[in-house]
Amino acid sequence: MKAKTFLRIILILIVIFVLVCLAATTNGDGDYDDGWVDIRVSDAPEGTAYVELLVPVFDIPKEHFKTHEHKIKFRKIDHRDGGESAETQLLIDTDSEIAKYIDDDGYISLMAHTDMVHSYSARKIYNNNESVEYSSDMVLIGSLEVDEKEGHCYGIDFSYLQSTFRKIKAAYVDENGHILGVTSSYSSGYGTPRGINVSGDSIRIARGKSLGGYLWKALTPAGKIIVILIICVFILIIIKVFKPQKRSK
Repeated sequence: MKAKTFLRIILILIVIFVLVCLAATTNGDGDYDDGWVDIRVSDAPEGTAYVELLVPVFDIPKEHFKTHEHKIKFRKIDHRDGGESAETQLLIDTDSEIAKYIDDDGYISLMAHTDMVHSYSARKIYNNNESVEYSSDMVLIGSLEVDEKEGHCYGIDFSYLQSTFRKIKAAYVDENGHILGVTSSYSSGYGTPRGINVSGDSIRIARGKSLGGYLWKALTPAGKIIVILIICVFILIIIKVFKPQKRSK
């Protein structure tokens, strides 16, 4: 009798744990395009137009290593003059400083040396007594908005960057591809808003607000099916254990 009571307690605890995990998955970031990466920049050197991500060259998958020129859609917004904006396209060629850059630890430009980035848009906002704010949108080739004819590659998204590269740095770059500074302090963890935060000497990767949701999203379709089947088995066991037993006469 004691053994059956103990078994029931264990099963109840397992069910509670599973329900908590399932509840956590519903509190994730929701239905979003994981190939669209927000980059927020603050405390940047004077003259910064955008930031480039730097990754260890030895971590770049061979199939995605490609040195090439790249384009940056650069927009200046000046709220001092009624919100006027000017948009230009920066062409960063293979002879630029950022394209040739490699530090002592082997970090090089993600955009200049891989085919993972589909497009990049940067905004420089003048506001409140000439203070400047920066923000960028990086669209990876695994983004849902990238048409297959343009090179859509399933799985090459923000989660892929985090799992592929041990660490990531950021370089502050001007409109001509000159490097104005490079971050050294790196951190990552769960937090909001999801994306990349670059400030002064540091870069932080924010993975989102829910560990459960992140893990559930990281599972392959087959993995999710296995989890669901395990839950069903637990439910059947519980029904069997708690089903009233007929007393023999």
